[in-house]
This record gives sequence, C-alpha cells and structure tokens, in this order.
Amino acid sequence: MTASYAIIIRFTHPSTQQQEYRLNFEAPALPMFLPNSGSSGAGFMDNAEQAVIEIANQIQRALFVQHLKLIDAQVCENLSHRSPECQVVRDGYTSLKVATRFGVVNVERQVLECKTCGEHFIPMNALLPEHNGIVITRGLQEMACLFSLFSSYEGAARLLGQISHDPDVLCAREVENLVNQHGSIVRQQEAERAKVMENTPDVKPEAAFQQLKDMSPSRRKVWPEDVQEAVNRTLERPEIEEVPFGLPKRDWDRILEYVRGSWHSTKELDPFLLANLGPKPQEGEVVIFADGIVIHGRGSCKRPEETIVVLRMGDRGRYFSGARDEVTRIVRAWVIALKPTKITLVGDGARWIREGLYGELVGLGDEVRLVLDWYHLRKKVGELLSMVCNRKKHRNAIMDEIQPLLWNGKVDESIDRLRTLLPEPRNPERFEELLSYLEARKPAIKDYNTRRINREYNGNGVVEKANDILVARRQKGAGMSWS
Repeated sequence: MTASYAIIIRFTHPSTQQQEYRLNFEAPALPMFLPNSGSSGAGFMDNAEQAVIEIANQIQRALFVQHLKLIDAQVCENLSHRSPECQVVRDGYTSLKVATRFGVVNVERQVLECKTCGEHFIPMNALLPEHNGIVITRGLQEMACLFSLFSSYEGAARLLGQISHDPDVLCAREVENLVNQHGSIVRQQEAERAKVMENTPDVKPEAAFQQLKDMSPSRRKVWPEDVQEAVNRTLERPEIEEVPFGLPKRDWDRILEYVRGSWHSTKELDPFLLANLGPKPQEGEVVIFADGIVIHGRGSCKRPEETIVVLRMGDRGRYFSGARDEVTRIVRAWVIALKPTKITLVGDGARWIREGLYGELVGLGDEVRLVLDWYHLRKKVGELLSMVCNRKKHRNAIMDEIQPLLWNGKVDESIDRLRTLLPEPRNPERFEELLSYLEARKPAIKDYNTRRINREYNGNGVVEKANDILVARRQKGAGMSWS
C-alpha cells in the first residue's frame, strides 16, 4: 500500500533570498496499526524500516535535484557568451543522468542560445566533470572500487544496487571501467613517486620505510588451550625433543628454535607464540614476492599478463602491479631508497623473475638471494613425473624419495636419484625437461627445512593472495581459467 507525502524544504543562503520548495511523492505507507496481541512484531518492524528507508531515499533524490536546479539558475543568471554584446536567450532544457549513492536521478540543465554567435551552450557543463551522457559521483565511484576489493564486478554492481535502492545504478562493465580508471591513476602516482626516489639519491631509509603500509596482523592468534598445555608439559621434561600431541613436527622444530635458551630461565611461554612463529623479514631485510598472471583483455590484447609484486620490510610493505618493465623499475627504486643489507626474492621460477627482476636487484644489498617457491617446485616436479612414470603408484613412490631431498636443498642428489630410479622413462623428452628444470633452478632451490626453522619465507603465498584479490575475485571465479 502506498501513500502520498508532502515535505516543505526551505533553502537559505546569504547571497540569495530564502526559497521554499514543496516536495510531493508517492512511497510505501508507514504502518500505523499495532500488531495483533498473539503475533510477532518482527514483521511490523521490518515493514516500518523498509518504508522509512524508501521515503528517505525519495527525499535524498529530490533534495539533490532541487539543489542542482538552484545552482543552474544562479549560473545562468546574467551570463554572457563570448562578449557583453552577445544576445543570450533561454532555449529549453536538456536532461543529464547522474548516478549517485541514492540511485540514478535525472537533472534538467538550462540550454542557452546566443543570437549573436548563432550557438547553443549549457552553462552548467562548466561545473561538471567530463561525461558522456552520465555523471558518476565521487562517493559512488569510491564505493564501486571498495566493493570490487572483496567481490567480482558483478557482485559489486549488485551491492551498489542494494545500497542505492536502484538495481540499475551501475552495471558490471561500468564498475570495471571505474576500477581500471582509478587503478591507472594510482599506477601513475607510483611511477612518479619512484621517479622522485631515483632523482633523490640522498633519501633517508627511515623516510622511505615510513611510506610503506602497515601490514601487521590486525588480530593476534592464540593456541588452543589443550595445545598450550601440551607444549608446557613437554617443555618441562628433561628431554624436550619429543613432539607434543596435536602439534606438527615442523612447528615443534620452530618452537624449539624459538624458546631454546630462554625457556629454562623464565619458565614462561608467550601465549601469543603462535603468531610469532610465522616467517617474517629479518632485521634490515627486504623480502620481495613476484608473480605474473594472465588476465582477460579486450581489443588487440586479448590475454595480457599482469605483473604483481609485494615488497615487505619489517611489519610494513607495499603492493605494485602493472606492466612488467614499469613494475621492475618501481621496485628497484624502492629497494635503493630503503637501503637494505639483505634482499630475498621469492618467485615461481619464471625466466623474467630469475633473470629480469633478480638481475636488477643484484648489487643493491650485501646479500641478494633468489628463492624458488616450494609449492611451485613440488607441483612442477610432480607434473613432470606423472608424464615419465608408468603408473600413479610408481610416480608416488619416486616422489616420496625425491621430495625430502629437494626439501633439504639437495638438487644434485635428487638428479642422481632420478636417473637411478628411472633408467628407461616412459617419455624421455619430459624426463630431460625435468632434469633441465632442476638444473636451471638449482641456485634458487634452498634448504627449505632450515629456512622454515629460522622463520624465513619458503613460498610466495603473499603475492598469490594478491592475485586472487586483484583478478580471480573480480573477473572470474576462484580456481577457474580463461577459455
């Protein structure tokens, strides 16, 4: 059921006389009855809430339109064209669609005609941004970009429709265009910032470090009580090498490394120890995670590759994305400004990472290391073994022997063992590809077990998550591939 509403609005401004505007509109009627004594009031409250929201939405739209009408009238008053001698007359109105946080509204703009010059013009356009039939307010653009961080473009468009009470306020393509537009602006600012750093060699590392974003976890994790008690009991024993129940051995090795030397003196275990056991950059170290992802393009570039890099130092970091050469230049400028003593580059072993980005970083620190992501190493070896082994059971048996060697960084022993276990591979070409893969990436295959105990990074899950947010959630479903 609908009802008629009338609201009187008075506009008062020091430069103009007070103006009164009467707003008449139709909206859902507010429920004016009491719920039955035996029924729940939930439906009553829901109906009242929905009616008030729709009434408020109507008022917001009317106020917005009326305000622009007043501005348009002020702009057109006593306006000349090109010179004071021009004879200007009014010649009707033209409509403009404006997408706002409370839906799409149509605004009438005054059209003027210059009889002297024989031209039509719209004075209100001087106050509006460049547009092609529709103006999108800044607030709606910010919401579109924000929602696109956590959902696909289609999902962001649906959320905008729900909040604005207008399902057609923006379509998915318009949301995507807004994200691309603002992303280009951010990338341009990053490029300009990097250029300033390159031209200012005396930048203090402390100043550059403060420009990084705080990436410390917002919530500190705590062990479950039963695990906490098991760890405490184990540490109290004379022999503490035994792994307590409920805790993986790889985590127990970290605990031993972390508390050895301090436990027997304090007899206290940090309740937030679990949060402190994960990998983190060491003092004076910059850790760089790099990856590339093929995205769905349009026009002449159907499948462009997006380069994404995450730079971490201490509890701070920064994300970079864009064209490969530009991102490499920006990352190099930041590393020079931060002046680290140690640089660690973690990647999936792609050539542009091993030779391009790594080559740009060599010499910028006392120690520069390239680490092959453990997940990609294991995945690649497993895929190639599936092509050279006769059966799945045979492949799993070989993988069980090779994986511990690779985990401890023993590449030469892994290659020798493969030649022994596979004297006659089913696919010789793929077998040679496997050996060549390990040989080419030998410098980047580290002792992952020692690195894990020392709380150093073995994988580039940080940048993989960035890929998921920037591409997978927005443009395709998780785990899907482009057709």
